[in-house]
Amino acid sequence: MSDLVRIALAFGRIGLLAFGGSTAVLPELERQVVSQLSWLTEREFVDSYALGQVTPGPALLMVMFIGYRIAVGDVLSASIAALSFATLWRWRFPPALVLVAGALIEVVVAVIVAIHI
Repeated sequence: MSDLVRIALAFGRIGLLAFGGSTAVLPELERQVVSQLSWLTEREFVDSYALGQVTPGPALLMVMFIGYRIAVGDVLSASIAALSFATLWRWRFPPALVLVAGALIEVVVAVIVAIHI
């Protein structure tokens, strides 16, 4: 199975669990990407959370950084991580909020790329 499919499946499952705000899903996200899949170290996970806190929009846009890091700088993997998570997540929110969050994804990709240049 390709890395992109694994990223889509992992973040899609996590997106289904994202009830109660972004902090409610953090333990499961950490378990998946650090303990189970070994995509990030504990330090990288904490750094991704910090990046999600300083960027505009939902804190769980940190999944873009995780996707970007998994494929060592691949913007496509970052986008797949965010879209897989957000596709299921967005069904629970008003359309206007979903539109704003979707627009902010582009800003976050730019920030991630700028940090790694």
